[in-house]
Amino acid sequence: MKIIEKVFQFNDSVEIDRCCAPNQNKKGERRQKRNKPTDEQMKKHNKKMAEKKLRRLIKCNFAEDDWHLTLTYDKNNRPTPEQAHKKLLNFINAIRRYCKKQGYVFKYIHVTEYENAAIHHHIIINNFPDVQRVVIGKWKYNTNWSPIYAGDRVEELASYFIKETEKTFRTAKAGKQRYSCSRNLERPEPDEIRPCNLKKLSPNPRVPKEYRDKYIIDVDYCYYGISNKTGYPSQTIVLRRIS
Repeated sequence: MKIIEKVFQFNDSVEIDRCCAPNQNKKGERRQKRNKPTDEQMKKHNKKMAEKKLRRLIKCNFAEDDWHLTLTYDKNNRPTPEQAHKKLLNFINAIRRYCKKQGYVFKYIHVTEYENAAIHHHIIINNFPDVQRVVIGKWKYNTNWSPIYAGDRVEELASYFIKETEKTFRTAKAGKQRYSCSRNLERPEPDEIRPCNLKKLSPNPRVPKEYRDKYIIDVDYCYYGISNKTGYPSQTIVLRRIS
């Protein structure tokens, strides 16, 4: 069974996806047995894939001087999920119109949470001139500001976004999406797709030889599991540039 890997290069990190290529067996080689994942394995796999997709989207489109905002409401004047959705869209459209008029780029990713806490929104936006004055002017309630993590360290933020909406994204009120984003975001694509010389995938990966002098492995965000689509093992390795 051949293994292929897809390499994603970011400013201060490298991510490698490894998976079996089931149609590329050598002549005479026995096909590797597929495993049907359990419901719990499928749920875990889907969550990990959502986290991976979101963090790569953030890495591709946002820098360390961009912003993570938490938009909340007054305690005695909280809207319904439907009302909150409209208020958030009005807020986003108002900023979009402002940026278009000024000739600025506006990018965002947002989620809404209301199942486990008082209803609120998380939104990542890019840093444009006078951004704080504009946001405060367009959002009439409460706003908490946090900078995007430096050095491509957005894993915790992406995991938090997915965790926040683990229940709400499955309901009609949440639009059945884990998150929503602007159409102008760049979609991450692998910089290289190549064969891997490993004979099998291991739950405990090592730093590939070509990266050992400059990167360390981030074990907290590496992942080994069974693909829901193929039934074969898959692996994601996250490498962090050494400061």
